Amino acid sequence: MDKNRKYSITTEKDENTNTMSVIVEGELSLRYISEIREDIKSAIRDAKNLKMIISNADMIDLSFLQLVISLQNTYRNRKDLFSIEFEIDQEKRDLLINSGFKELLKI
Repeated sequence: MDKNRKYSITTEKDENTNTMSVIVEGELSLRYISEIREDIKSAIRDAKNLKMIISNADMIDLSFLQLVISLQNTYRNRKDLFSIEFEIDQEKRDLLINSGFKELLKI
C-alpha cells in the first residue's frame, strides 16, 4: 500500500472467464471515496465480469457501500456478472448485517 494512501486497489484478470478481480483494502471511507471510485473505474475498464473482494478493511462506510451497490447495479443492468466477497472480521460483518446490508454479504 502506498504510504500516502490509506487504501489499496489491486487487480487480477482471468483471461479464461474474462473476469476482473478487484481487491480493495484499507480505509474505505468518504475521505477517499473519490479516489477509490476513480481507481476502480480505471482498473475495471472493459471488464465484462467483475469480482470485487473487500479484504483487510480498516473502515467501511456508507459511501463505499453505495459505490459497491452502484457497481452491482451497473453490471446487473448490462447483464454482466458481478460478485462480491467480504474478507472482514466478525465485528464488521455484524455491523453490516445490523445496518441492513445482509444481502451484500450473501448470507
